[in-house]
Amino acid sequence: MNRYFKLFFIVVFVCLNSNWCTESNLINFDGEVGIVNNYIWRGINRSSNGNYHMSLGWQYENWSGSFWGTYDTADDNFVTDLQSNWLEVDSTFSYTWERAEGDSIQLGYILYNFYDNFMNSQEVFARYNYDSSWNPSLTLYYDFDFNSGLYYTFEIEKSKVDRDWIYGFGMKLGYFSSFGNNFLDEKRINGRIFQNPMSNQPLKSGIGDFVPNISLTRYLDEESSISFDLATTIILDNDTYNQSAEDELHFGLSYRVQF
Repeated sequence: MNRYFKLFFIVVFVCLNSNWCTESNLINFDGEVGIVNNYIWRGINRSSNGNYHMSLGWQYENWSGSFWGTYDTADDNFVTDLQSNWLEVDSTFSYTWERAEGDSIQLGYILYNFYDNFMNSQEVFARYNYDSSWNPSLTLYYDFDFNSGLYYTFEIEKSKVDRDWIYGFGMKLGYFSSFGNNFLDEKRINGRIFQNPMSNQPLKSGIGDFVPNISLTRYLDEESSISFDLATTIILDNDTYNQSAEDELHFGLSYRVQF
């Protein structure tokens, strides 16, 4: 996984020191760092401890992508208690079609990298977004790798600008289905066979989660802002995994810059 971090920092260094990136304005970049009190992903409790999140995103015309990572402050976590605080690093690549009616369609690919490559997984996704006051969107994720299944989300969000402040409110409803498999997935790493650590768990219908959230953002200047986010994860359905999160409040503070 170290090569991904080296690539991440090389890209940041080159773009911060390159006239091509800053003057030609062909590619727009944004970066974000923050801390959250826990890490819940699709109703699964990946860490009950504080996590540092960081990301680097880019956009060129209709193409976009990002690198995202989370650093866990605990010594053990969701990823089979391996001795690494880098819990996860994700890479996303997508293309967006903007329509004259104000809506858009986005197709993309996500690679999830975990410590020691044990549970690395790949997804493709399709998102429809309608440009309105509530900005609704519908997304379908299909994981075709180590954790095969479908995940659907429906989201709405609304914001109000008051001088230098932005007040935001949103809701997300998601549902994960494992296609009925019993998590007997296997993968080969360096010639050795590994089995999904969630194998032989009781087979249930999947998991539904509902996540309302509020946010408060202040622009520090034309290129940077700081945000406070407050949300809660409400579990609506029985879980396929032992690592199911309970109804839980989570919050975070982040700093964002565009260049």
